[in-house]
Amino acid sequence: TNIPLHSTDNSTDSDSSDTIYPCTTTFSFVRVPQMILYGLTAFPDVHNVSECQERCAKPSIDLQTRHFVCNSIYYNYDTNQCRLNSESRESKPDLFKNARDEQKIDYFDIIRTVICE
Repeated sequence: TNIPLHSTDNSTDSDSSDTIYPCTTTFSFVRVPQMILYGLTAFPDVHNVSECQERCAKPSIDLQTRHFVCNSIYYNYDTNQCRLNSESRESKPDLFKNARDEQKIDYFDIIRTVICE
């Protein structure tokens, strides 16, 4: 996925020039079984956990216009419900709770890696 270009000033004594580097970002997820993060969420319509992760990594235009930044998800395998969270277990540890035993739910932190050439 392309993201904005990264600019670096590579100036020497009297020569000043900016070099523009293209950047890409990759996404991975860290799974924590049977946990939920309660808080600010969005509810996309998805069919599986992979689609839920994709919605977090690449939010819809609707979420982008609301300035929603996805930092984690939880997914209910029994109901196929996806919850995108604007917070994470690190930013809101008091909202990170055990799921009920009868629910099959996984929590995922998104890990973004930005690489600029």
